[in-house]
Amino acid sequence: MQEKTSAILVQNGGTIKMTLDQLKENESGNIKQINDEDLAIQLLSMGFTLGGEVKIERIAPLKDPILITSGTNYISIRNSDAKKIELIV
Repeated sequence: MQEKTSAILVQNGGTIKMTLDQLKENESGNIKQINDEDLAIQLLSMGFTLGGEVKIERIAPLKDPILITSGTNYISIRNSDAKKIELIV
Protein backbone atom coordinates (compact mmCIF):
# COMPACT_ATOMS: atom_id res chain seq x y z
CA MET A 1 0.00 0.00 0.00
CA GLN A 2 1.42 3.38 -1.06
CA GLU A 3 0.48 6.73 0.40
CA LYS A 4 1.41 10.23 -0.67
CA THR A 5 0.63 13.09 1.71
CA SER A 6 0.31 15.89 -0.87
CA ALA A 7 -2.63 14.21 -2.64
CA ILE A 8 -4.72 11.09 -2.67
CA LEU A 9 -2.66 8.14 -3.87
CA VAL A 10 -3.48 4.71 -2.51
CA GLN A 11 -2.75 1.43 -4.21
CA ASN A 12 -5.00 -1.52 -3.40
CA GLY A 13 -4.89 -4.69 -5.44
CA GLY A 14 -3.57 -3.05 -8.62
CA THR A 15 -5.84 0.03 -8.63
CA ILE A 16 -4.44 3.46 -7.88
CA LYS A 17 -6.64 6.25 -6.54
CA MET A 18 -5.56 9.80 -7.37
CA THR A 19 -6.97 13.16 -8.34
CA LEU A 20 -7.33 14.41 -11.91
CA ASP A 21 -4.67 17.10 -11.51
CA GLN A 22 -2.03 14.40 -10.89
CA LEU A 23 -2.36 12.83 -14.35
CA LYS A 24 0.01 13.73 -17.17
CA GLU A 25 -0.88 14.31 -20.82
CA ASN A 26 -2.39 11.26 -22.56
CA GLU A 27 -3.06 9.48 -19.25
CA SER A 28 -6.56 8.44 -18.26
CA GLY A 29 -8.60 7.11 -15.38
CA ASN A 30 -12.18 6.45 -14.31
CA ILE A 31 -14.07 9.01 -12.26
CA LYS A 32 -14.63 7.68 -8.75
CA GLN A 33 -15.97 10.77 -7.00
CA ILE A 34 -16.41 14.52 -7.50
CA ASN A 35 -15.91 16.39 -4.22
CA ASP A 36 -17.83 19.54 -5.18
CA GLU A 37 -21.58 19.42 -5.75
CA ASP A 38 -21.71 22.36 -8.20
CA LEU A 39 -18.81 20.96 -10.23
CA ALA A 40 -20.45 17.52 -10.24
CA ILE A 41 -23.70 18.96 -11.59
CA GLN A 42 -21.84 20.84 -14.35
CA LEU A 43 -19.76 17.83 -15.40
CA LEU A 44 -22.67 15.39 -15.27
CA SER A 45 -24.79 17.74 -17.41
CA MET A 46 -22.00 17.74 -20.01
CA GLY A 47 -21.92 13.95 -20.26
CA PHE A 48 -19.21 13.06 -17.76
CA THR A 49 -20.36 10.16 -15.58
CA LEU A 50 -19.19 8.49 -12.39
CA GLY A 51 -17.23 5.42 -13.44
CA GLY A 52 -16.67 6.93 -16.89
CA GLU A 53 -13.23 7.31 -18.38
CA VAL A 54 -11.62 10.74 -18.49
CA LYS A 55 -8.37 11.53 -20.34
CA ILE A 56 -5.94 14.44 -20.11
CA GLU A 57 -5.44 15.73 -23.66
CA ARG A 58 -3.37 18.87 -23.02
CA ILE A 59 -1.93 20.78 -20.08
CA ALA A 60 -1.28 24.51 -20.46
CA PRO A 61 2.35 25.68 -20.09
CA LEU A 62 1.64 27.16 -16.64
CA LYS A 63 -0.30 24.00 -15.61
CA ASP A 64 -3.68 25.76 -15.71
CA PRO A 65 -6.12 25.07 -17.36
CA ILE A 66 -6.10 21.47 -18.59
CA LEU A 67 -8.03 20.01 -21.53
CA ILE A 68 -9.86 16.78 -20.69
CA THR A 69 -12.06 14.40 -22.66
CA SER A 70 -14.77 11.93 -21.83
CA GLY A 71 -16.10 10.10 -24.85
CA THR A 72 -16.57 12.77 -27.51
CA ASN A 73 -16.76 15.67 -25.03
CA TYR A 74 -13.80 18.05 -24.71
CA ILE A 75 -13.69 20.62 -21.92
CA SER A 76 -11.10 22.87 -20.36
CA ILE A 77 -11.01 22.73 -16.56
CA ARG A 78 -9.17 24.70 -13.89
CA ASN A 79 -6.48 22.92 -11.94
CA SER A 80 -8.30 23.79 -8.69
CA ASP A 81 -11.39 21.94 -9.97
CA ALA A 82 -9.30 19.00 -11.20
CA LYS A 83 -8.10 18.50 -7.62
CA LYS A 84 -11.72 17.83 -6.59
CA ILE A 85 -12.14 14.92 -9.03
CA GLU A 86 -10.99 11.55 -7.68
CA LEU A 87 -10.01 8.85 -10.15
CA ILE A 88 -9.23 5.16 -10.20
CA VAL A 89 -6.31 4.48 -12.54
